[in-house]
Amino acid sequence: MDIASWIANNGTIVHRRRLAEAGYTKHVIHRGMAAGLLIPVRRLWVALPSTAPVLVAAANAGGQLTCESFAEHRGWWIAPSRRVLHVAHRPHSGGLSTEPSIKRHFRVPIGAHDPLNVLDTVVSALRNIALCLPADHAMATWESAVKKERLSPIALQRLNWGSTRARALALRVTNFADSGLDSFLIHRLRHLAVELRPQWLIGSHPCDLLIGDYLIIEVDGFEFHSGSAARSRDVRRDAELAVRGYTTLRFTYDQVVNNWPYVYRTIQRAIDAGLHLGR
Repeated sequence: MDIASWIANNGTIVHRRRLAEAGYTKHVIHRGMAAGLLIPVRRLWVALPSTAPVLVAAANAGGQLTCESFAEHRGWWIAPSRRVLHVAHRPHSGGLSTEPSIKRHFRVPIGAHDPLNVLDTVVSALRNIALCLPADHAMATWESAVKKERLSPIALQRLNWGSTRARALALRVTNFADSGLDSFLIHRLRHLAVELRPQWLIGSHPCDLLIGDYLIIEVDGFEFHSGSAARSRDVRRDAELAVRGYTTLRFTYDQVVNNWPYVYRTIQRAIDAGLHLGR
């Protein structure tokens, strides 16, 4: 197999030691670079021109992509944040720059760990998220990861996290929430003395959250409900549910993440009015 194809099949950016182990000589690597098929990253990495910039940035930073940066790269839900590159290192790693655009995590990896991979492990990235983000944001990202990566909540509970915050999230994480926004909402309403049922089926359609028996909460994320046709479907369904006695409160991504007091106050007023009981 030619070197560019091999690198494409192994993550698009690889350590030179891996190339040597696979039988690719320095001459082959340099020839690929001269042809524009490969690009050098620092002294130890080789990447394809199509490699995601965030992976190249992590290699340039001398570590492994982790935490929020890992989550975003893998497509997990993540709340808006300032664009900081999160990079994992072994404890006591030296000779590293301290630029403000890089957040460095110095911790022993969890479980099987490949130091020649530019990506941190999933569980180590989850631990860094637990330690780095507010609890409600971290829970939303964890539940998104459980969905995306098909993780077992029970298996997560059995891991030695080495962190009380990560352990607490592992004990509470579920695979019920459909998106990070759903989880974010449930986490912030969990102390209310009402039953919360995520992704509850009413007829053939799941709602994001059913409070009590008749109060429906829907959260419209960036990737959904962006067109007029989708909006028309939402309005039609809300009307059908209203005829059946349900009240639907619909919030946007921005409202849930950036204007929580308004969202909470609205839901609380609906509960105080008994709308979750159907009256």
